[in-house]
Amino acid sequence: MFIKAKKLVKLVLSPQPDISTPAGRSQDRYRRAARSALAAAAARVVNISTGLIVVPLTLGYLGQERFGLWMAITSFVSFLVFTDLGLGVGLQNALAKLYGQDDHENPGGYIASGLAAMLLMFAALTAVAIFILPLLPLRDLLNVQGAVATEELLPTAQAVLIAFGFGLPAGLIQRIYNAYQRGYWGSLQLACGNILGLLGVLLCVHLRLGLPILAGTLVGARFSVMLLGSIVLFVRTPSLRPHPRLITVGKIRTITGVGLMALGARIPTVLRHSVPLVLIANRFGVAAVTPFAVTLRLIFTGVGLFTMFLSPLWPAYSEAAARGDWSWIRRTLKRTVRLWSLVCIPSFVFLVFAGQWIIRIWTRESEAVPVFSLLLACCVWGCVRTWSTTQSIVLDGLSRFKGQTIYGSISSLSALLIAWAVAPYSSVSCFIWIIVLVACIFRGVAMNIELSMVLRRHC
Repeated sequence: MFIKAKKLVKLVLSPQPDISTPAGRSQDRYRRAARSALAAAAARVVNISTGLIVVPLTLGYLGQERFGLWMAITSFVSFLVFTDLGLGVGLQNALAKLYGQDDHENPGGYIASGLAAMLLMFAALTAVAIFILPLLPLRDLLNVQGAVATEELLPTAQAVLIAFGFGLPAGLIQRIYNAYQRGYWGSLQLACGNILGLLGVLLCVHLRLGLPILAGTLVGARFSVMLLGSIVLFVRTPSLRPHPRLITVGKIRTITGVGLMALGARIPTVLRHSVPLVLIANRFGVAAVTPFAVTLRLIFTGVGLFTMFLSPLWPAYSEAAARGDWSWIRRTLKRTVRLWSLVCIPSFVFLVFAGQWIIRIWTRESEAVPVFSLLLACCVWGCVRTWSTTQSIVLDGLSRFKGQTIYGSISSLSALLIAWAVAPYSSVSCFIWIIVLVACIFRGVAMNIELSMVLRRHC
């Protein structure tokens, strides 16, 4: 283990190799991926640390119902990830392909076109928050009972939605960093944003401010830092500078074409992660959301860590495919699957037995501790999700989104419909087990089959 860590440090600190040769390009991909992964790890440590502070702080300050309300709204708004029409993914893959082709003339036009489209999305979401949300039966949808929670329901939903829309252009900046395998800069900026968000939450609690301001501050802080950091990116890299005259319909159509396919593959994932919180609130009451939301936050902290280490490989897979380096893709995939078996499986087994104790110590609230069957379901969910991530990042880098859309949508919708139908006769644990068995495992197996067929085709 020490030898491997020493090799990793040496790789990160090594100068750029000669990328005119296949061996040099392979080493450069690993070098950039390692740098991005380590920077993302540092950012994740900051994110986890702030999360560990925010959850017990806000749970104690808001109470169970208002905290559950916040989690349900945030989860539902996260479903609106589709409002970017997949432009972030489309732009990342387009820029990574240009990088693989050594094209330094067209990136600015693609970036300008993507940012223009994102600003329109932000304006549309703001209009929805101001004019449409007041017309919706939000209280009935989330089954809110308390007087304070009812009073804060609409302004909280509006604040979170506007902050989410504000984050769409900021998310595009992260995609630009990723496309050029420099995600470490974006990760460092996100870490600063998370620290700023924590400071904002502490200030809100100290001043006894309401849930709308608290929620909007936490969601919007990191996006503000990312947008400010984009100034440095464009100053240092002239070829990436956007300008209104560079915006073209053709470039928007190109990134939207790939983006819409990526969107179709992402929606099932958002369905599996976001909709259950809303359905649980509706079927079992908003207070029932808290044990599941806290457990999911703990489990998906591990999922996020693993995904964080693999995400830098996405643009590397795109660039390698553009150069026809399929042997590097197969070799790297085998290494990531081996890493999953050595790290993820033991980690989730540990959480099965220690998860209740960790949550009890973490939150200091007995109501937030899940029953064992719910904890076990979430751990299996996390383990399957990390295994699927090793496959999906390759498919995403190859712009293979159609299959993920088809089998992902079928499995997710089937699971949610079955869980919704049996909810009146079951528990929250049973609800989540249906999601895991019907949606997650089926999707993972189908994804593995598709990837095997793609790689055999390029043997």
